[in-house]
Amino acid sequence: MNAEDAVAQAVHAQELEGWRPDGDARAALTAFATGALGRGGYIAAAVAAARALDPSEQRPRLLRRYRPYYVRGTTVLRNGIGLANPVALAEAEHRVCAARLVEIHLRTVAPDVPLVTSIHQHLFGDVYPWAGQQRIVDLRKGDARFLPVPRLATRMAALEDAVAAVCHTDFIAATAAVVADLVAVHPFREGNGRTATTLLTVLARRAGLPFDLRCVDRTAWMGASRAAMAAADGNHRVPAEPFVPVVERVAGVWQSETS
Repeated sequence: MNAEDAVAQAVHAQELEGWRPDGDARAALTAFATGALGRGGYIAAAVAAARALDPSEQRPRLLRRYRPYYVRGTTVLRNGIGLANPVALAEAEHRVCAARLVEIHLRTVAPDVPLVTSIHQHLFGDVYPWAGQQRIVDLRKGDARFLPVPRLATRMAALEDAVAAVCHTDFIAATAAVVADLVAVHPFREGNGRTATTLLTVLARRAGLPFDLRCVDRTAWMGASRAAMAAADGNHRVPAEPFVPVVERVAGVWQSETS
């Protein structure tokens, strides 16, 4: 993959999670991908650009209880890049994560095993001190409740085993199953969606398949996630079927139409 394609793939992964990069963000990412800008310089520029977007700090407010992932007294996620404004932090997170994705696409780095944990650590390690660590709080999004913390370790071990077993044979079904399970488990405090899309592309490449994340838009990705979670059983097991067309499109293998 060349630098232009790597940037396009990385940007689209962030767009699936709501990022709307401007021309300067794309130009900086291209400079990083081509080697014109080093990682340290890129990250410093990304943080500066994010801070300029909204330089104010979130005004501290009293909280009734300690919330482990937040800067004390605020609703800003604890981070290692010195940002105390949620708008600025979100922008910096997208920019930095995009650069880390470019590295994966250009094969300048390769996620290690266990793969899911390694991907999250690589994508978010520059921003969050807890990157790659399983969450310690229960999470929900709307009506969807993700796997409770006491069951995370066992379920994640099984998920990593399933990821390791994915191969070219029956790739669509196996990959749809692990992506759906990752969405249901939601093992990290932040960044689960980008971890899932990165896992999908890494598995496709490992299986020797072409892949293009741009074949899936935000509507399709979020729709698959919602459909899977809506069908979750009492053990937080979800069906793989909503993600089958997503995997097919990304990997360019249209099994469901020919079966």
